[in-house]
Amino acid sequence: MPLAPIPWACSIGDSPPVTLNVASTVSLAIQSSNRVIISGTGTIASFGLSGVNPITGAKLSMTFRVTFQPTGGNIVLTKSANLQVLGPSNRTITHTSAGVWVCNQSDVWSEHSYVDTTTGLLNVEETEARMNQLEQRIKRLEERGGS
Repeated sequence: MPLAPIPWACSIGDSPPVTLNVASTVSLAIQSSNRVIISGTGTIASFGLSGVNPITGAKLSMTFRVTFQPTGGNIVLTKSANLQVLGPSNRTITHTSAGVWVCNQSDVWSEHSYVDTTTGLLNVEETEARMNQLEQRIKRLEERGGS
């Protein structure tokens, strides 16, 4: 007996990017692509809720590649419990930049990478934060007896 097709509940591969405007909440999970361009000027406090599997209703973990394109000013990402930027403070984006964002099933968006695409450089705060995260991971592995 042939199996019935299973409907997909996510973007696959490199789908064309969706362009969104800067707003207090820019909802990523409801977009038809996992590649998003956010353009404009202003402050973003949230990327919205995580996605929901349309069949089971279960919350989904999601990964997005986001390109920020400030126009006429800066884009500011306000660090909070639900919007976790790398580094100790808010992220101010002054040039076209790109990052990878992951949302867990508790609606927490975490920045996993960030680069200013006009320079290709990471900022010092972000580099220090990444080093601290790596050191913490190594410590946890060592405590569990990993090598």
